[in-house]
Amino acid sequence: MEQKIVCEQYNANDDIYFIEFIEQSGNKVNKGDLLVVIETSKATIDLYSDFDGFFYSNIVNTNEIKVGETIGFVSDKKISESQELEKIESNELSDYDTDTKSSSFEKNEIKIQNIKRIAVIGGGKAFDQIYDLVANL
Repeated sequence: MEQKIVCEQYNANDDIYFIEFIEQSGNKVNKGDLLVVIETSKATIDLYSDFDGFFYSNIVNTNEIKVGETIGFVSDKKISESQELEKIESNELSDYDTDTKSSSFEKNEIKIQNIKRIAVIGGGKAFDQIYDLVANL
């Protein structure tokens, strides 16, 4: 099993985000381990592993990533460096959350369940709505 990790559009204003790798490429990771922190102009997003395996990254010598770019993947099998590059370059990775039977709402709900912390800057009615949503999750 492989989990492809792609940088999604987290806000409407940014095309490039700053990225910090918590795990090094090739490291063994467990389900729930923090892999990557993505910093946008408005928020910080933590990406966690959805299962046990080995984390591989294709981002080298930079701390920036474009929206839609593949960050890396988690595989249940240890692979060599050459295999890692081949998989990333040929885009052979399976999409982990592409299930034709599930609706987009269900996919979004799965992503929301993986969020471990949320920072809200400001207050007012928007904060009340966010607090209510998070409290009910």
